[in-house]
Amino acid sequence: MGILKKLISILQTIVKRKVLLYTLLGGVGVLIIIFYFMPQKEEEEVKPAPVTQVSYNLVIDVPKDAFPYKKEFDIRKLSDAEIRDLESRLPGFDVVNGEAYEVKPKDGRDEFARVPFTVRIYVPADYIYGEDYTGLAVAYVPKDNPNVYYPFPGSTIGKDDRGYYVEAKVFHASIIAAIRIPAERSYHSLKLVREVASSVKSPLIIIPGEDPSFSGGFGEATNFWTSIFPDRTIYVYDYPLTKARSMRYEKEARDFFNKEGIESYTLFEAETLASLLKDPIFAKNDYVIIAHGIGGIIARLALERHPEIKNVKKIVLVSTPSRGTAIANPMVFASLIYENPPKVVSDTFGIPEDLVLTVKTHIFTYIERVNVFYKDVLPNSDVLKMLKPRSDVEYLVISGTTPPMKIDLSGSDLEKYYPELVKGKGDGVASVESARIEGKPFLTFDMSFSDYSKAEVLEAIRSFVETEKIPKPPEFKTDVFKEFGIREKEVEEEEVATKVQVKEVATETGFLEPEGYVLRDILRPVARKKISSYDSGACLNDKPYFATGEGLETWNYVEEKGTFRFLKNVGGELTMICGNGRCKVNVIGFSKMEGEIKLESDVEDVLVNNDGDVFAVIPGEGGTEKLVIYTENGYRVVYEAPGVRGKLIPKEDGFIFLTDSIIAFFDFKGKLQKVITMDSIAVEGHRAAAVYAIEKEDLLFVLTEDNYLLVHDEKRKKSWMVGEGSIADGFKILDIGRYLVILGKRVAFFVDTEDRKIKGCYQVFRFEIKDAFACEGDVYLITDSNGKTEVRVYKPVGLNLPCGNW
Repeated sequence: MGILKKLISILQTIVKRKVLLYTLLGGVGVLIIIFYFMPQKEEEEVKPAPVTQVSYNLVIDVPKDAFPYKKEFDIRKLSDAEIRDLESRLPGFDVVNGEAYEVKPKDGRDEFARVPFTVRIYVPADYIYGEDYTGLAVAYVPKDNPNVYYPFPGSTIGKDDRGYYVEAKVFHASIIAAIRIPAERSYHSLKLVREVASSVKSPLIIIPGEDPSFSGGFGEATNFWTSIFPDRTIYVYDYPLTKARSMRYEKEARDFFNKEGIESYTLFEAETLASLLKDPIFAKNDYVIIAHGIGGIIARLALERHPEIKNVKKIVLVSTPSRGTAIANPMVFASLIYENPPKVVSDTFGIPEDLVLTVKTHIFTYIERVNVFYKDVLPNSDVLKMLKPRSDVEYLVISGTTPPMKIDLSGSDLEKYYPELVKGKGDGVASVESARIEGKPFLTFDMSFSDYSKAEVLEAIRSFVETEKIPKPPEFKTDVFKEFGIREKEVEEEEVATKVQVKEVATETGFLEPEGYVLRDILRPVARKKISSYDSGACLNDKPYFATGEGLETWNYVEEKGTFRFLKNVGGELTMICGNGRCKVNVIGFSKMEGEIKLESDVEDVLVNNDGDVFAVIPGEGGTEKLVIYTENGYRVVYEAPGVRGKLIPKEDGFIFLTDSIIAFFDFKGKLQKVITMDSIAVEGHRAAAVYAIEKEDLLFVLTEDNYLLVHDEKRKKSWMVGEGSIADGFKILDIGRYLVILGKRVAFFVDTEDRKIKGCYQVFRFEIKDAFACEGDVYLITDSNGKTEVRVYKPVGLNLPCGNW
């Protein structure tokens, strides 16, 4: 009894002394990790047995090292009614074999696998397009968020004695199913973006990594590398890191693994790239490689394992973790963060609970995105040990020092585990020390892993590629790529905020950004329907209209048959081009205007005013866009502006003529009111190329090509950047009252225009948005699903709630 009382007394003392308690908890976590990896004596070694479970058309194969002990799952096949409910609630969740499954661990422990296990679903042959094509993926519905779904990156199509299947290597499971995705031909090759046959300069090879946006896109007109290097041929090395994989791809990879004796997709891609560089088709040119993240590892392996490759003169490595990244380690993530409640992690390691959720989302998303590539970027991996820099190739290494989403683990007990998440030491994926290559030029910038499109970063790359000199970080005052017109007054320095209320702070300092971001479903799906095709859409009196090639449609019926284009709400009426004429809809109904109109074949956008005047944007010469008005004898140029991607955006008393370089305001008669150049409102040191713009609450909101929102206060001559590097492929801003919805192709952010701040929650969609418009507070998203056009209606919920308190 005396010993028992003494033990109880010691435990009580530990609990009262929180510092000691947290230290012990942290020590226990470290011991767990050490114990897991530490070799044991053979007679004491207890390893969990592998488990294979077969249920219906589902096979789950758990290797012995996936969990600390034998792991089995309860598998329940969902009923037809449950599947129909999923498909109705989740646009694009198109189950291919009529089966979906709820997968739960039998022991009730929600754990993150230490190595991935395999989920395989057999599918009918009708869904297979051929050995070179994708078209299927394994998808899951998160257990804590039943209103979204996510295809597993790296889903692979295969075939065995039982038949065709789609499978994924996964670290977790919940509700899963095999679904349709757009069928694409699977490549791992050099794809030509733009050819400049007359150029004597070396072509570029862009190699994206975990962020596919680094490729810049495959369209010449929209690829941002073409504007930085206008006189060079550009290729992108296209490979399925985050995309689905075809049967042929997987077969070639397996043959390579068997031959080389190592299962590494990174090495497989590196050898593929090396063979392309040595191929006679490509060997006749010298190249410059610009690579990002894992793409940099692939590039280094290709060159450094093959010194016989002499046609690559320079290589730029952006945020490449050459010594590995702890972010990819599922063991550390599972033991320290995933399997513990946020409050426990917060108390144990001394970080705010909201930050725990942000860190968890960031690491979870990264590991899932890199899938089977993860083990190649673990510190001290066999693949990284193959890297040996060459002396006959010029290197430029670039690293970021700012983790994304305001993450900063400085001063916490997690800092030693994740230097990548410490401000000044990492960019969220690569730490500064991991990116550094001894003896090679090295630059650091205040950027996160996906924030490579900052003007100073791109200028450093351009300078290195174009000259023999290794650049120093330049001091920027404006965009160096395109300058037109006369510079207006420089943006003033922001004032320091004092302790006042939120609205007063916003008034003094400008536009507020949250400390961090949390993934939340602010927009909830409420309805969807298929339409014949889609050109444009708009709302009138709480009623959506869709202009298509077959007619002017509403939600319930076809208003008028024919071909309709360029539908816009102009001054409280819907106006559009119909066939060779002009039409409009108002409170009276649908009507056609007199006269015909013949648009130019290269017209980019059109706005019909209430009187029937037709304004259009057509390409000019020498990098300009023309705003024209059509007359009986053709058209007359109203205004010519520098830039590309001309748009006409209606506003309450007129319209905006926008290019990437200028924002010009006109009344509905075509009279110029004012012009704002992007150069004049850019934040110092940052490139600002406009994609979309609206005015609200005396502020100008501009979506930029570089994945951020630029907010400009014209009265005070001040500008602010918000959501920096996060609004991927931003293309439209919707006004839904007090709030603005900032849309990227797969993401939505939300702006509170009253309190002048961006909310700390964002939403990700697992489909690509083609267009969008607002209708009485609801958001209508237009998407392509398996070649069919769908309208998906979403209702904003929880905009007035704090992002972290759901």
